[in-house]
Amino acid sequence: MRMRVPQINRSLARWTSVAAVLAVMSTASSAVADDNDLVLRRFGECDFVTTGGTEQCVGVTADEESFRNLSRDLGYIFSPKGLSPGETIGEVGFELSYELNLNVIDSDADYWQTAVEDRDPDPVMVVSQIHVTKGLPFSFEVGAVLSHLFGSEMWALGGEVSWAIHEDYFYPVPNLGVRGFVNNVLGSSDINLTTAGFDLVADWPVGINGVASFTPYIGYNMTAVFASSRLLDATPEDGTPPIEGTGNQQSSKPEFVFDNENNVYHRWLAGFRVRFVMVNTSFEAIIADEVQTYSLKLGLDF
Repeated sequence: MRMRVPQINRSLARWTSVAAVLAVMSTASSAVADDNDLVLRRFGECDFVTTGGTEQCVGVTADEESFRNLSRDLGYIFSPKGLSPGETIGEVGFELSYELNLNVIDSDADYWQTAVEDRDPDPVMVVSQIHVTKGLPFSFEVGAVLSHLFGSEMWALGGEVSWAIHEDYFYPVPNLGVRGFVNNVLGSSDINLTTAGFDLVADWPVGINGVASFTPYIGYNMTAVFASSRLLDATPEDGTPPIEGTGNQQSSKPEFVFDNENNVYHRWLAGFRVRFVMVNTSFEAIIADEVQTYSLKLGLDF
């Protein structure tokens, strides 16, 4: 007699697998180089005054435009990619996937060359994603995304909710879905960065011999980027603490911050998914003038 595995055991096995993958990734992070880590103090230039033969940094002129441009690009890079058509995986569905996002940046831009640790940014910033999705009733899905920027200690943790507004099999009416997401960057001592937004996606599934499917899709993406800096020191080599000047003594004020930069950006996306039994793979492109993102996905449906 064939015995059925209880649903609770199957769910426990799924989440145990996810935890194991995340543990391996966390252990591996210490081996990653830090060439792409941020050094935002370079965006500040000291205003020096000489008193008694000694230079004092009495204030800092901050490059707000460079910080705004860098924040925009990082928002594009770290925002979680859906890499899925509008249709859902079903009420009892569960998906675990590994994804690579290849982000083409303007590596010659001054703000990139100033901001990264080695001052020599790669033209392609690579981000890996571990993506977990669970189907819910009424054509809803919830998901979690863990991202890591190669060559840095920066990670991002995000969550998402998707809903298939229209999900049907009657050709040529397309499926239509919407996905909302929020994401927070971790691991940087210089920047606070959060992204939030949504995708609106339409797809056209095509069955292949009853065992596979090919689903092209197109969509619109809106991403809001919320960025600010932590406390930065324009003269880290000078251990003198900030001083408020009195009398003939000049102030020493080498510390500065970038206040909140809150901006909304709009992009178009297109891609396709190929599914064979439990395995699916996707390709997606998201296009903006400043950053072009090309993503690959390999997933398993349970």
